[in-house]
Amino acid sequence: MFEAVLEADSRVVGYYALQIGNESMDALPNKPNDYTQNYQAFPAVHLGFLGVHREYQRKGIGTVLLTDIFEKVYRISEIAGMYALTLQSYDEDSTAFYKGLGFEAYTDHPTSPKMLVPIRIIRELVGEASELTEVD
Repeated sequence: MFEAVLEADSRVVGYYALQIGNESMDALPNKPNDYTQNYQAFPAVHLGFLGVHREYQRKGIGTVLLTDIFEKVYRISEIAGMYALTLQSYDEDSTAFYKGLGFEAYTDHPTSPKMLVPIRIIRELVGEASELTEVD
């Protein structure tokens, strides 16, 4: 588990956990036209949970945590083959939050679908971010 902690008083204001596993290809309604079509499951990093203390919600902490998640998933994908970062949305608000960050639903549950963002997208985002932070 990873935590976001306030330096001033060591208060935990957010946290998340990642798991490595796989997901059934049958779960994907729009199967990709790539190497995965020959497999029954795709390898994934799963975001088991992500939380921000109620007092600190809507202040950008969730986005900061997701940025950290994307960086970690990027590093994992450099070592082990992964197809996507997956998660199970909690409710309509979290579904909207994740959609705004590029996640797509891959199950039809109306309020809490399973969602994913392909590793190739994460690699592009993390690569672009690291290019922006490099100093000439």
